[in-house]
Amino acid sequence: MQEIIIYALQSCIVMTAMYFVYFLFLRKETYFGINRIFLLLTFTLPFLIPSFQFNIQSDPQKFSYILQEVVVNPTITKSKEFFQTDYWQIFFGAYAVIVILLLMKLLYNITKMLLLIKNTSFEKIGEFKIAYLEGISSFSFFNNIFINKNTDFPNVEKVVIHEKSHAMQKHSIDILLAELVVAFQWFNPFAWYSYKALKQTHEFLADEATIAKGIEQYDYSELLLSEVLNARFNQISNNFNHSLIKRRIQMITKSKSSTIAKFKILLSIPVIAASVWLISCSNENKTSDASAVAEVKTTANQEVPSAPPAGTEVENNESSSKVYSVVETMPEFKGGQAELGKFFSTNVKYPENALKKNIQGKVFVGFVVTSNGKVANVSLKRGVNPELDKEALRVVALMDGMWIPGKDKGKQVDVELTIPVNFSLK
Repeated sequence: MQEIIIYALQSCIVMTAMYFVYFLFLRKETYFGINRIFLLLTFTLPFLIPSFQFNIQSDPQKFSYILQEVVVNPTITKSKEFFQTDYWQIFFGAYAVIVILLLMKLLYNITKMLLLIKNTSFEKIGEFKIAYLEGISSFSFFNNIFINKNTDFPNVEKVVIHEKSHAMQKHSIDILLAELVVAFQWFNPFAWYSYKALKQTHEFLADEATIAKGIEQYDYSELLLSEVLNARFNQISNNFNHSLIKRRIQMITKSKSSTIAKFKILLSIPVIAASVWLISCSNENKTSDASAVAEVKTTANQEVPSAPPAGTEVENNESSSKVYSVVETMPEFKGGQAELGKFFSTNVKYPENALKKNIQGKVFVGFVVTSNGKVANVSLKRGVNPELDKEALRVVALMDGMWIPGKDKGKQVDVELTIPVNFSLK
C-alpha cells in the first residue's frame, strides 16, 4: 500500500513538471499536433519513469540489504510501525475509494455511450456513421458522429467536417487514456489542467482541419458563436462546443507560429532527464520500508552506504555457497514486520550497565538468511558500545529458522541482510 502511494506521488511530481513546460512554452503556439504529442507524453511518462530503477552504486559488494530498524528502550521494544497508527493504510484507503468512484463514473459514461450507439439509427457515409438527434450538442465518439438536429442547414456540413476530423485523428483514444490517468491522479490539480488542455488541443486540431477544407474563417467563427451550448453532452466524447469559444476563435485567427517554435518541445528533455535522475536513479539503500530510508543513520549521523542491485553476490566466510546481497524476492520474517517487532520486544533486554551510564545508539548487525531459512554469519557491521553490540548480536542469532528464504530466478538462495537495532532512552 505504501509503495502505491509513493508511486502515485512520484508520478504526480513528474506530471506537474511536464505540465508547467506546456503551460509556459507550448500552449500559445499553433503547432497543435506537437502540443498533442507533448500532452500525451504528460499522461504516460509520469507512470513509466517511477517504474524503472537504475542503481548507480560505485562499490556494490561492500554492504548488504538494510531492513527496517527496530527500536529498543528500557520498557518496550518495538518495530517502528508496529504500535503506531498505520497512516499509510488510511491514506491508501481514501485514495483507493476515490479512484474506484472515478473509474466507475468512467465505466458508466462508456456504457451510456455504447447504449446510445446501439439504440440510434445511423446514416453510414464511408467509414463514418452519422446520426441527427435533438437536445444534444454535436459530438463524436470514435467513428460515430452525432449532430444536433436543429443545426442550421448551411452549418451542418461544417459541423460534420469538424467531427470527422476528431474521428480521423483518433481523439477518443486520447480522452479515454486521459480519463484513466486522471482517475489515478485525482489529487493532482495539474492532471486535471492537462486533461483540459488536451481537450482544447483536440478542438484546435479539428478547427484547423475544418478551415483547411476551405471553410472561411469568418463564417466558421460565426458558427462557433451560434453553437454556444445549452445542450447535453457526454464527458468522454469530443464535443463541438466543449472548449471555450473565445479561445478557439483566437487560435483560428492567430498567425502561424514560427518554425523555431516546433523545437520548444525539446524543453521537455531536461525535465524528463531530471525526473529520471531524481526518481529512477538512486544511490540510496533500498529498505524493506520506504519510510525507513531517512532513518538509516548512526548516532554520528553517518549514512549507511547503499545496497547493490538484485543478484549481486557477497563473500561468504562460512560456506562455499553463493551469498547474495539483493535478490528478486527478499527474505521475510515469518509473520512479517509485526511478528519481527513482537520477537524483539520479547527477547531483547536493555543492558543494565548501559542504562545506568545513559548509553544509547544504533547497532547494525549483519546476518545471512540461508536457502533453508536458517540464520548464519551473524556479525557486527557497526557498533555503539560492547554491551549493546553483544545484546543485538545475541538476539539476531536467536532468529535461526524463523525466516522465509529469499529467491532469485525462482530458486531459494542465501541472502545477506543488515538490521539496525536502535537502543534508545527516549
